[in-house]
Amino acid sequence: MSLSVEKNLRKAQSHLKAGEFAEAETLYKAILLKFPKNKKAIEGYQRVNSGVTAHKSPSFEPPQDQIQALLRLYHNRQFQDLFANAENLARQYPNSVLIYNILGMANASLQNSEAAIWNFQQAINAKPDYAESHYNLGISLQTIGKIDAAISSFQRAIKIKPDHFASYNNMGNALKSKGTLSNAIDCFKNVLEIKPDYTEAHYNLGVALQENGDLDEAITCYQRTLEIQPTHSDAYNNLGNALKDKGAWNAAIENYKNSLKIKPGYAEAHCNMGLALKGKGDLDAAIQSYCNALKIKPDYAEAHRNLSLAKTYAPNDTQIADMDALYESELTSDEQRCHLCFALAKAHRDLKNLKRSFIYLKEGNALRKKLLSYDISKDEKLFAEIKNRQPLNLNGVPDSLDGTCEVTPIFILGMPRSGTTLVEQIISSHSQVTGAGELEFVRRLADELHGSNSQVFRDIYLKKLGQLSLGNGFVTDKMPHNFLHIDQICRSLPEAKIIHIKRDPAAICWSNYQHYFASRELAYSCDLEDLVKYYRMYDDLMTFWYAHYGDRIYQLDYDQLTVKQEDETIKLIDHIGLDWESVCLSPHKNKRGVHTASQQQVRKEVYTGSSSQWRKFEPFLGGVFDGLSGPSTRSLET
Repeated sequence: MSLSVEKNLRKAQSHLKAGEFAEAETLYKAILLKFPKNKKAIEGYQRVNSGVTAHKSPSFEPPQDQIQALLRLYHNRQFQDLFANAENLARQYPNSVLIYNILGMANASLQNSEAAIWNFQQAINAKPDYAESHYNLGISLQTIGKIDAAISSFQRAIKIKPDHFASYNNMGNALKSKGTLSNAIDCFKNVLEIKPDYTEAHYNLGVALQENGDLDEAITCYQRTLEIQPTHSDAYNNLGNALKDKGAWNAAIENYKNSLKIKPGYAEAHCNMGLALKGKGDLDAAIQSYCNALKIKPDYAEAHRNLSLAKTYAPNDTQIADMDALYESELTSDEQRCHLCFALAKAHRDLKNLKRSFIYLKEGNALRKKLLSYDISKDEKLFAEIKNRQPLNLNGVPDSLDGTCEVTPIFILGMPRSGTTLVEQIISSHSQVTGAGELEFVRRLADELHGSNSQVFRDIYLKKLGQLSLGNGFVTDKMPHNFLHIDQICRSLPEAKIIHIKRDPAAICWSNYQHYFASRELAYSCDLEDLVKYYRMYDDLMTFWYAHYGDRIYQLDYDQLTVKQEDETIKLIDHIGLDWESVCLSPHKNKRGVHTASQQQVRKEVYTGSSSQWRKFEPFLGGVFDGLSGPSTRSLET
């Protein structure tokens, strides 16, 4: 017998032991075609077809009718009968991948995740190259929060079966939950290359793009989802969210209504509609939407928090009792309790129960910090890297750039809650200015390019800004944290106007502390000591930027603006290079929607005194603002 025949016999035997029957059968057939009387090949071929292993153990898989019977029990949710029958079959067929896979599916349906994981692992032991078992194992691992292990299982399934679109889809969801959005987006796109009309992949891609700030692309994905499945209520809801984020309030509200036509008890759609109504200034309708959400879902803690921000509490308000009961419940999660703490802090602040308000505020922030796993050392490292990063253009001369600038960016930056929203409302009241709100473009481009290509940064940023300009020559970008990227802005966009807003440091820190922020970017606001450290790092970085780009940065003092509104506004508009328009003195009449926590304040006339509000809580602060409060740490001519 030749060496190649012996080699193929060993390969066939290996496939047989692994349960890879088709592969073993192919090899045995090939041998028998050349050597019809080969005894080992004949025995092997008989074992494949009779289901008997080299050790004379029972067949690997039960007859097809018995597998179908198990599947019928599974689909009919007759789990007790399924387990009894499957366990009996497993004794006869201990190496059956199908039995263990079905048992795993049944345990997963019953949320017995650990049992399901064991079942799928047994199935994989029986047949390592069975893609479905790796996929199912990934789903169960994902369910219990073992995201990295789940991703590994999905990757193994794809390696075995490259067109396993369900593994790509769920791996995308797993990556999205980790915040690795670009990889998640790639996974969903891979799904759609394999299965172009897969509804959930279009929807999931929309969600990932929306989280990544790519709103127009997300909208296209939701619209495609609805073309394929017109009754997809979640797609209508998220389409509403994307439109809301673009400030298209009426279109957003229509999509929430469409979602609710399909699914009337959709509490989240009611709550989101409340946010859109509040954004466009219809406070009474917003309150009604939040109440509708709570009628459907009384334990909807986020709706309680949103409602708390839209109303002023009076004694004996029944919502407070509802929140108290939910707060005390053992079934309430940390995330729910966090929302409730912020809502109860607001309620007791309205009722002048300041000590109780502070206790709830402190607990809510502590829970938020825990949920976000925030450690200020990460930001300390970031600030140090920014100052040491190369290339820094410390002579203040912009890079050599090509291309004209059809829209002039106006960057309004500084610490959050420093007055950036009011300043944007003032500037965007001008007929030649479009207010674009808090844009993620600078941060994302800076992260992608690592500060290495000013021309590419310029081209992409101006293109994106131009799409938001509504035909105006000036567009505001009011992302406060753009102060981290002043070097990139100065090198890439020499035409840009940079407005830095200063405000009383203690007022800024306190205002941040008493607000719940959805963004992880503001996790430092969940602890007063972290806030003070972060403020000092910000102030130090601004000192650094002023030393090199002082002539590019216009400093506006918020408190001076509220005291000398007309003088400061005239100087601001003149600095931007616009002709004076008196409408800029009435920012409260600006009809554009506002997304930030300041949306209700900016609908009032400019008022003074807000920077001293923190002093009401000074007895509970333990002197954390000592040495911080007072005049701005910088006194520059503007």
